[in-house]
This record gives sequence, C-alpha cells and structure tokens, in this order.
Amino acid sequence: SQYDDARSRLEEAGSLFAELNKPEGFADCISILGTIYEFRGQFEIAVSTLERAKSQFIELGSELGRAKCLSSLGRVYRAQGQYRAASSAAEEAKLAYTNSRSQRGLARTLLLLSHIHYDQDQYSDAFSAAEEARRRYIGMGDTFGISSCLLSMGSALLKQGRYDEAHRYAEEAENGGLRMGNSLGLANSRRLLGDIYRMEGEHDRACSLLEDAKSLLIQQNKNVYVSLDLADCNSSLGKLCRLRGKYDNAIKLLDEARTTYSTLGRGKKDADECTEEITLALKARDNREQAD
Repeated sequence: SQYDDARSRLEEAGSLFAELNKPEGFADCISILGTIYEFRGQFEIAVSTLERAKSQFIELGSELGRAKCLSSLGRVYRAQGQYRAASSAAEEAKLAYTNSRSQRGLARTLLLLSHIHYDQDQYSDAFSAAEEARRRYIGMGDTFGISSCLLSMGSALLKQGRYDEAHRYAEEAENGGLRMGNSLGLANSRRLLGDIYRMEGEHDRACSLLEDAKSLLIQQNKNVYVSLDLADCNSSLGKLCRLRGKYDNAIKLLDEARTTYSTLGRGKKDADECTEEITLALKARDNREQAD
C-alpha cells in the first residue's frame, strides 16, 4: 500500500540521517512515521513512535517539532477515546505553537480541541474553538482550513438544535469543497446536511445527501479517519432507515458502523448509540411482523 511504501522510504531516510549525524532529519523521519502509524490505525506504535520523536525534538530544542508531535498525539488519543490525554496533549501543543509563532499549527490545534470538546458533548466550547481556528485560517487565506472549521461549527450547532444556523455553515462548507475540488470536504459537508435534514424530518433529501456522501467517501484513499467518517455515514443512514421503516437495512448499516467504532477504538459512546438504534429497529420489526 501507499503507507507501506512511505514507511519503507522513511525508515531508509532515517537510517541515512543517523549515519550522517543529522539529528533534525532523523527526528523528522520518526515524527512522520508516527503519523503514518496513526493513519493506519496502529495507535499503540504511533504513540511510542511520536513520543520518541518528541524526545528527540526536546533534545534539539525544537519547540515547533515538539508541538507537531504533541498535536499528533492529541489526535491519536482522541481516536482512542482517551479524551483527558487528548486534551492535555492538544493544550500543550497549543502553547508550543504559540511560543514558536506558528499560526497554521495553532489553528490546526484549535480545531483539534474543537473535535475533542464535541466528542465530550461540550458543544459550546467546540463551536468557540472552531470559530477561533476559523479566524486564524481566514487571516492566512487557507480555504481548506476555513471549510473544516465551518463543518465543526455546523456540527456543534446541530447538536444544540440550531438547525438553521447549522444549515448555513454546512452549505458554506459544501460550496468551499466544490470550489476547491475537495471531495473529502464535500463528502463531510453533505453528510452534515443530510443529518440536518434527517433531524428536520425531511427524510428523502437526507437520504440523497447521505448516500452521495457515502459514495464520495468510498472513493477516498483509505485511512483510519476516512473509515470513521464512513462509519458516521452508515450510522446516520441506519438511523434514517429505521425512521423510514426499513428495519433490515437499518440493522445492517448500524452494525457495520458499530463494528468500525469498536475495531478502531473510537470509544464506547458511538458504538453504544448504534446498539441502542439496532435494539429499536429489532423491536419495531418484531412489532410489525406480529401485527401482520
């Protein structure tokens, strides 16, 4: 795979940097290797590799290198559902990026903090962190970063029942994805729009958007985060199928999502939600069969 090839090349480059006594290059290679393990979902080895790289950067006195490792560690801990560790690493990264005057790194870390808040049902804090990240991305003219923030802000508003505002941010993110040709951003904006319409009871529009989002996600290069996005899409489609009385389809989609959440260690919340939805679908199907 592309990740195996990249890992092989990085290991070769790291060995060469070590032979040439180039510690900065060696530390960079270790850091990138840790990110590759992260994207493959090999979280334990990702953590140990990133901690090793962080130690190297500390020895070199590189605050920016340390910040990058901390930010990556925050993402890994979040993916594992270890939110206290994720928040701690992200806050450390935020301070390190501030000290090294990296606006882009700071914006990315603020967006990571937004995601961590969101996962813990802290939706106001999630919105505020994403809004601050968005301001920084606007200052840099980073349209990709702006769209990512819009998605986070819209998702937080949806959870607060503020559908009109959420819809506005989701549509703005969708337009950004179309302008940039960013199919992953487009997929996630349409998934968010689908969830908004589902909550508003517009099931046909919701289904069309969610199916489109799923199709776009299937076309992406696979990594742990795309797999989780697909699980989120299957979960939303499963909930929608249950509402529309398509119980067998609901159970299948929700079980697929639950398996992904459990396998990738997202934490219990999403998997448990799928289990609750499956239970509701099974009961509704049994009731319909008894009535027939």
